[in-house]
Amino acid sequence: MKYYTIALCVGLALHANAAIDPFEELDNEVSKAFISPEQEQAEFEAWYIAHMQEYAAWRSAYLKKWDAEREASLVSWGDTKIGASHYSVKQNPEKDTRTIVDYDNDTVTVEVLVDANASAEEVSQLLKSELAGAEVDHQLLEFTAKIDTVERVVSYDVENEKKVLREIVEQTEAQLNEIERQADQLAMQADVEVDESIVKAQQQALVVEAKQRMTSVNETYEKQRKEAQEQPVAAKKVVSLSVKMPSSSLERRIEPFLDDVYKQSEEFNIKPELILAVMHTESSFNPAARSPIPAFGLMQVVATSAGHDVNRFVHKIDAPMNERDLYKPEYNIQAGTGYLDILNTRYLREITNPKSREYCIIAAYNTGAGNVAKAFGERRIKAAAKKINAMTPDEVYSTLINNLPYDETINYLKKVTKRQRDYSAEVTE
Repeated sequence: MKYYTIALCVGLALHANAAIDPFEELDNEVSKAFISPEQEQAEFEAWYIAHMQEYAAWRSAYLKKWDAEREASLVSWGDTKIGASHYSVKQNPEKDTRTIVDYDNDTVTVEVLVDANASAEEVSQLLKSELAGAEVDHQLLEFTAKIDTVERVVSYDVENEKKVLREIVEQTEAQLNEIERQADQLAMQADVEVDESIVKAQQQALVVEAKQRMTSVNETYEKQRKEAQEQPVAAKKVVSLSVKMPSSSLERRIEPFLDDVYKQSEEFNIKPELILAVMHTESSFNPAARSPIPAFGLMQVVATSAGHDVNRFVHKIDAPMNERDLYKPEYNIQAGTGYLDILNTRYLREITNPKSREYCIIAAYNTGAGNVAKAFGERRIKAAAKKINAMTPDEVYSTLINNLPYDETINYLKKVTKRQRDYSAEVTE
């Protein structure tokens, strides 16, 4: 039937364009129709390598910007606090005052960078001015006089350096996970196996890149330590003041997004409490959230994997999502919820028990369906589904907690599951 359909299409095309050679066109189409499994596998692997090389180039460019911003903070402040998934960092043009909002711990910290011998009055005035301009509840200003400030010397000691190096190790682990996730998704879409040696090669290249990043950090620290020894009179100190956000701050952060959450919940048939739990765990409802994976926005969507899937299956566009768009709350919530739906109705659809499937969806949102399958001793989710369907939901949850390959995903599953229960009580009130 496929052969005759192709021939008919070619015949119709001839009427539209007489310049086409009917025999050549037919030969090309027939050769595509009868491609061997070996050729199909080879073509897929060539396409996959090109796709992952493109992703690697984009990720490297993104990380260069990330590392440059981190290095600027390191030189000025002696730390690497920059805007991330649960952090917002804003500083003045002179880069001597900054406000750090920690959405995960509901704290606001204002910091000023001053000469080591700056007077208490000068420091106090700078702190008050910075907090007054912060985008926080201004009732906080009433309590600043009761809160002690904290001072630290801008230091480039070895312990600080080790902390930064550990950050890169953690980032690299998440990026290694993302490579596996992308490989699994592409394999499921094409219904072929990805040669593990290709994936390992991508991961090895990433490790080499991580080592280069770590070397760069070491060189920066060495340079700053040397300059500090040569110019001791230029010593600086950081004075900070931290206040807790009001107890209602989380509710106020959630409120602007509820309409979109309910809208997408109905559109994709995903529970609103699950969407809220994912948003909370991914970003603490910070629409400017970003991470070095790289992932963006409220639901930390990776433009080239989850974003590409949503574009393909929801928007019928075979292309990654745009980073700028993912910072738009409405767009991001649609993308994140759309990906939850893809996991539910496509990749994990063969898991029959809804609760068991939900546990796997949560884990797969973080690590991909392939790593979920590995937790059950299988490479592909189709084989894992047979084992999962023979288990109770509690057994599925326990197996995931005990066997998932990444600690990050284990903690992620625990957090989202708990928060979903909390939001479920609020949604049903």
